[in-house]
Amino acid sequence: MPASGGKDSGFVAHELKHKWGMNPLTVTWTPLLYTDIGRANWQGFVDSGFTNMFAAPNGNLQRKMARLCFEELGDAFHAFLLGQVHYPIWIALKFGIPLVFYGRMAT
Repeated sequence: MPASGGKDSGFVAHELKHKWGMNPLTVTWTPLLYTDIGRANWQGFVDSGFTNMFAAPNGNLQRKMARLCFEELGDAFHAFLLGQVHYPIWIALKFGIPLVFYGRMAT
């Protein structure tokens, strides 16, 4: 399941683990730049007992994609959303994981 360390992904991961007895593999597609609070939230989430795969994409490529998304769509953040949505699916396919849970996505 995608996990930024925020309240939505934290809630879903907690419910899967403690209410449903699952051991979710969480995956994180990083933003171009973490805020101090964002990084601390993510670290606290991982330190609370969740297995996490952390992907830090090539910064040059991300910046180019952000610029292209801004020029074509008017939304530089769209490049980050693409990774955030598709990276968990790619990991699930790569490791044969048949079930992917998403929390609420902020818009």
